[in-house]
Formats: sequence, C-alpha cells, structure tokens
Amino acid sequence: MAELAERLAAALGDGYVVEKSLGAGGFAVVFLVKDLALKRQLAVKVLSPDLTASTTALERFRREAETVAPLSHPNIVPLFFIGQKDDLLYLAMPCISGGSVADRLEREGPLPLPEVIRITGEVASALAHAHRRGVIHRDIKPANVLVDPESHRSLVTDFGIARTADASGLTGTGMIIGTPAYLSPEQVSGEAVDHRVDLYALGVMAYELLTGRVPFDAPTATAMLFKRLAGPPPSVRTVRPDVPPELEAVVMKCLASTPAERYETADEVLTALGLAGSSSGVRRTPPSSGRGVWLKTGIAVVILALVATGVWRSMRTAGRSDAGAVLVTIPGGDYPVGTDGGPSITRPRHTVLVGEFQAEKREVTVGAYAEFVRATHAEVPWAGAQPDSMLPVTRVQWTDAGRYCAWRYHDGGRLPTEDEWEVAARGRPRGAVWEWTSSPLTAYPGGPKLPALPESPDQYRVIRGGANDTPDSLATPWMRGYLPVSTKPADLPNTGFRCAVSAPTSR
Repeated sequence: MAELAERLAAALGDGYVVEKSLGAGGFAVVFLVKDLALKRQLAVKVLSPDLTASTTALERFRREAETVAPLSHPNIVPLFFIGQKDDLLYLAMPCISGGSVADRLEREGPLPLPEVIRITGEVASALAHAHRRGVIHRDIKPANVLVDPESHRSLVTDFGIARTADASGLTGTGMIIGTPAYLSPEQVSGEAVDHRVDLYALGVMAYELLTGRVPFDAPTATAMLFKRLAGPPPSVRTVRPDVPPELEAVVMKCLASTPAERYETADEVLTALGLAGSSSGVRRTPPSSGRGVWLKTGIAVVILALVATGVWRSMRTAGRSDAGAVLVTIPGGDYPVGTDGGPSITRPRHTVLVGEFQAEKREVTVGAYAEFVRATHAEVPWAGAQPDSMLPVTRVQWTDAGRYCAWRYHDGGRLPTEDEWEVAARGRPRGAVWEWTSSPLTAYPGGPKLPALPESPDQYRVIRGGANDTPDSLATPWMRGYLPVSTKPADLPNTGFRCAVSAPTSR
C-alpha cells in the first residue's frame, strides 16, 4: 500500500499530497489526497497494479470515468479528473466525509419516515438524471449512497459496474454482477435488463431504510438470490406498522417481480413519494438538523426535502394563468445559515428563526413576466426580441421584481428574504441566475464588518444562488452577493428572481 501511495504521489506531482488510504475494494484502492492549489480534499481511486494486465479491469475502470464524467447532479458524486502514468490509472472525486447511508443504518437502525422519503427521493432524482442520459447504475445500495456532512444530502457514488443502455456488457452471458441483496429477479435469472433494475434496487434500499433489513434475507448469497424468484417480500407494514399504506405501496411497486409492473421511470418514483407523503401527512424532521434540501437541475428546482414533507402543492394565482408557478410550503422553525469557512460576508454560521412560508419552485420565467408586462404596462426588461418563454427572466430591477410578486399573488406575494432563500437552498443550488432577495445588506451578528461601499448598505439588496458561469466555490447556499437597488436592467444579465408568500393560501 505504501509503495502504491508513493507512485500515486509521483504521478500527481507537487500540487497534491497523498495523506492516507481510505480503503480498498475488489479492483481499486482509494486514497485521501489534498489538492494544495484549490485547498480541497480528494478521494483518488487507483486501479490495482495487479489488474492492469486485465483487459476487463481496465475497461471497467475507464468505463466508470466515462460514465460519471457527463453526469452533473447535486445527488451524484462528480468526477474531477482521470489520469494515467505508465500502468498507474487513477480517477479523482471529492472526498465525502459524512460516511454512507449504510453507516447510518448500522448506527441507528430503521430511519424516521421523513428521512426515508427524503433519502429515497434524492437517490431517485439522481437515477432520473442518469437514466435520461442512458446510464444504468446497477449497484444501488446504502453503501453506495454517501452523506454530505454539511447539507446532509445524499450522493450516489460507485458507478464502477454501471453501463450505458446501448453498451455491450463486460461479463459473459448469464454472469450476475452487482450486490446479491439488491439484484432484481431479471438480473438473477440472467435476462436482459434495463434501467428498471435500478428502481428495483431503490425499492430494496427503501425497504431496508424502513425496516432495518433487506426484503429477501437468507443465510447464503445463492439462497438470497433465488428467494426473490419465489414471490413478493413480506409486507413492510408487517415489520413496521407505522409505515403509511401509501408509502408501502411505493416501495412494493418498485419491488414488483417483473419490470412492467414497476414504475416506468425514476421521475415517477419521485412523484409517487411526494404524493405518499402528502396523503399520509408525513412531516419533515426538525429543520435545525440542516437537512432541508433545495436542489436545482438546470432551471427547474426539485425540492426533495419538501416533497418528503408532503406539503407541496401546485397553486393557480387568483384570476390568472399560473404561468408554470408552483408554490412549495417550507415549515417554520430554527434553521442554520451562513458558514464559518467562507468569505467574511458569509460568516459566522448561526441560527435564525423563520416562520412558515411558501416559495416558488422555479425562477420566474420570461413567459410569466411577459404576462405581467401586458397586464400592467411595466417596462420590458429584455432588449430586442423576447427570449424563450421558459428561460428565467433577467434584467429585472429589484423594485419591479417585488411589484411582480405582489401582482402575481394578491395575498402577500413578495421576494423571499435571504434567510428564507438559504433555508430552502441548503442542498447546494446551481441554478441559471443569481436571484434577488428582499433583504438589505447587513453584517451577520458577531461577524466581520462589511466591506467599504460607495453608498450606504441599506441601498443594496442581497442576491443569492449563482449563475451558470459562477465558479463552484461561489455557487453555494450560503454565498451572499449584493447589488444596488438602482442597478439598471442592462447591468443585470445574470440576475433574476422568484416569489415567496408569507403563509399558506387556501387556493
């Protein structure tokens, strides 16, 4: 191991320090590496030199890199880079220090219902992203779901045996690949498989999170594999009676013996989880745990932690088309905001009390704002032809953004405060634009003084989120930007907004 660490250090060069081994698997060793330039911790997976002569091992290792590289999702561990020096092959990913969901299961046993819905929903969201790109994971299990130590969001990792839907296999006909407890019946019987094997494994994982045990348990791997061919598993509710029937139905549908009886897509699983939580009244765990998650994929926002609460609902605004607006209810409570490790303006991490509110699921679109312009004769913010109606609207001044929200929602429509924005955004958002908030720029309690500004701080408003071209180091839930309220439309090409409502409405 020491010799391999020395070889890796030589391959990476002076900009990196190999600190220690994090563990070894069947074909690779993982090292903790410090990136000196970017001051970050990496997990670098090195193909065992004993396997470099194996064409299959090399292909599997390269496939993992090729599979993960195009995937960009808040619930998938990203690939930073891949390298090779002589017969040493390695790939680098962020080091996730929060352990795995399997570790949590071992410590706590069956998890609270809201946590099961949240974790399952986050993995379903990651799978939906991968499946849309033709990637099947084939080894979904709690050990392959890591936990971000700060946001607590779930991160799918280990695409080592993943394959694209049109790729040829790396194993011989009929060879079983994957972890026995999580394999679907079609994998066990050696039949052709598609993305629904991941949905089956997701059902196994959800069953385990709810009950503390896998649905098909047996003394040997062979018995475990073939036990699932004999029929459905025991009902979740016979093992854990407090599981709502609606949630049990989602899990059992994922565990259907034939693919045709399962959900067709991971997106359908995500929707079903939201409906199950809503109809059964499952509420989220206390927000002070920092587990609120607001995840963005492109322009759309998937609010998984709030889907888990069962309190999200589509709402039409009074007397108008909703222009795609969907409000999500965020429970009130004490929430952590800020950070102890960021720029001075973001320090220190502290707790705020936020009342229950609702926020729009996505940024206000060009089409929605155009409706406002037609109805109120407001100034058109874009220059030239109207952009695509589904894009987030930009170049809207702060006062006009607030006017739009009041117009859209008669009963308290407004911009969110920056605390509200961060409470809903603790899942490390990466959206299309920066977003206006209603909050004036102030220093955090006990934090450093604000930088010198040309005007008084109350002439500035905080913006949050980060645009598509914002570096990862800035596109975090706690990063605070700011702009003068007098900023002209031409100087707001990357700034948009979304609306909030102070209390749930009855519409």
